[in-house]
Amino acid sequence: MLRLGQNAIWQLWQKNCWVVEQYIGRKRKEVVPSQMLWGGRFLCIVLACLLLLNSLPTHAANVDSIRQVIAGMPQDTSSVLSIIKLSQIARGDGDVEAQEFAEAAVDMARDVGEARYVGEALLCLGLTLSFQGDYPGALKHCGDAEQIFRKAGYDVGIVRALMNQAVVYLNRHNYDLAKRQLLEAQGIAERLNLDKFKVNIYTNLAIIYTDERQYDKALSLHNQSLKLLEGGQDPLKLSVCYTNIGFLYDQQKRYAEALPFFEKAYDKALSSVGGKYYEGGFALQNIVSTLIELNRLPEARRRLTELWPLARQANSASLVAETYRTSSRLHKKLGDYNQAYEDFEQYTILHDSLVNEDQNAQIAALEKEKDILIRDATITRIQNETAILKAAQARQAEETARKSIFIVALALLGGLLLIALFTMILVMRSRKQVLEALRSNQRLIQQQHSEIDLQNQALKLQNERLEDLNREKDGLVGIVAHDLKSPMNKALALSELLRLQGDLNDDQRRSVEMIGRVASAGNDLIRDLLDLHAIEDPEARVQREWVDLDQLVKELQVGFEGEASRKRITIHLEVAAELPKTFIDRKALARVLDNLISNALKFSQAGLQIWVRASQVGPKRLRLEVADQGPGISPEDQQKLFKKFQRLSARPTGGENSTGLGLAITEALVHKLAGEITVDSKLGEGTTFGVELPVVEG
Repeated sequence: MLRLGQNAIWQLWQKNCWVVEQYIGRKRKEVVPSQMLWGGRFLCIVLACLLLLNSLPTHAANVDSIRQVIAGMPQDTSSVLSIIKLSQIARGDGDVEAQEFAEAAVDMARDVGEARYVGEALLCLGLTLSFQGDYPGALKHCGDAEQIFRKAGYDVGIVRALMNQAVVYLNRHNYDLAKRQLLEAQGIAERLNLDKFKVNIYTNLAIIYTDERQYDKALSLHNQSLKLLEGGQDPLKLSVCYTNIGFLYDQQKRYAEALPFFEKAYDKALSSVGGKYYEGGFALQNIVSTLIELNRLPEARRRLTELWPLARQANSASLVAETYRTSSRLHKKLGDYNQAYEDFEQYTILHDSLVNEDQNAQIAALEKEKDILIRDATITRIQNETAILKAAQARQAEETARKSIFIVALALLGGLLLIALFTMILVMRSRKQVLEALRSNQRLIQQQHSEIDLQNQALKLQNERLEDLNREKDGLVGIVAHDLKSPMNKALALSELLRLQGDLNDDQRRSVEMIGRVASAGNDLIRDLLDLHAIEDPEARVQREWVDLDQLVKELQVGFEGEASRKRITIHLEVAAELPKTFIDRKALARVLDNLISNALKFSQAGLQIWVRASQVGPKRLRLEVADQGPGISPEDQQKLFKKFQRLSARPTGGENSTGLGLAITEALVHKLAGEITVDSKLGEGTTFGVELPVVEG
């Protein structure tokens, strides 16, 4: 279907080109200049691009299809600009398509041979990689674009390249390098009076000065941006500027001065075309937070009711999270602690998921940077070795030709004796030169090996740094979890003591119960953190003993009888007859089954059934299964099922607590036992977790 659609686009492009040519020719009654024809073709290219983009979200175009469409375009600057535009639009739909368009624009621009368009295409590719979190690649391509613009004397391009590099440095919190790029861009923009770039430059510089607590400089730059924007037609940019000024006062705790700017930002966002929900929501959230700081609580409550619809329609998890946090602060000041607790719990859930996404993106960027270093080192080594080999071959060919010329000349000048004499001399000289050439090649190869060794050492140091950071993180988690264990136990004991003393009214009793649930949940999280830390310790050893699986499974069933009875859930045991005893770590195996049965109970509705099965699937292989009739797990959730601190779409059906670590611990224990864990699930049809373990002889 997509291939047919693209062929239709190409035919439409050709047809419209012909129509434009015929139309212009009839109007002018003369030969049509090529510039006008290509202008008409450019309009057709834009039309084809828009049709292609309209098909991308529906048909999910693959890279080969994109290349076919681009291959049909004429090789000229108009096509380069069209493909750049496609890449810019595709950034919101898919990184693969955006990067493919950007790389195609670079290739076509180089084929056309226009330096300025090569720079534009490289700048587009750099921005695309920046959106993907590939900051080293983004800096490289933006830097290459800057050099091309400098050689061409294209000041506007230089300013844009400097600004894009500064944004990458800001994302990496490298404010020194970002400031250097922005100050150079500011100098060029002010010298040439490029107002359209000044606002972004002033805003980013002001962010850096605010971070450095140079508030006067930051305010001066924000005011300059405000002067440039107030006479324009862009209310969204004006809203952002007002918000930045409000944040500047807010950071200095000058809340009464910050509030008018947040109000102006809110009004401008509502009047904009695309910023009503997102920018307007954040502006209103700032208004509510500032009113809380000023202790104007009734007004804050009224504005909070306006905020919730905007936050939900903005389709922004971070805005919804901040709204829950602001609501929690407001209800805490109003004395409604139950609502404050519920709002803060929702904020924590959303915030944790956003933090996990950021951490995964940072880890992926580090891994990508490491892969780039390895790839560059390999390419450099191959290029150097190839160059050395070619140079040696060229020298050898040159030497052979020179010897042949000398031999022919000697044959013409003298007799056989002279020929023999001079041939001997030439052979001796050639041998000496060949030896010198070999020594020279050996020195070059040694030099290249030294450079490769240096690159390998740099990679080794980076790997050691990543391992040190990982060990430091694990150690910190262990220390924090261990230190939190004692206060959590004290809080749990105090809540139980208050409950037993009696004489509590209903609100006090609910608060004491809430404290107990929170402390108990904290204890569960700390236990899982410490267990996971101990399991992942490479020095931890498996403590094997003979285990009767039938007896172990029955003991676990007894332990879950109370919880299963409360939810009217039946646990069936299906253990194969004459199953041999297994030489395995009993505690680890019990924890694996305990976690899987506990999860099945948590996520199953009342009145359903659970099966625990054990069988031998081969002479040296055992299989354990825990199956339920719960809601099932979506394919998206299955991708992150065994990762730490993951919040899945399914929720416990009886209000049970979930730390997000149970399945991560289960997978780590299974791997420790040299086994494999699988999951088979469909939405609405239940879930089956399977664990296969090797039979180890004692």
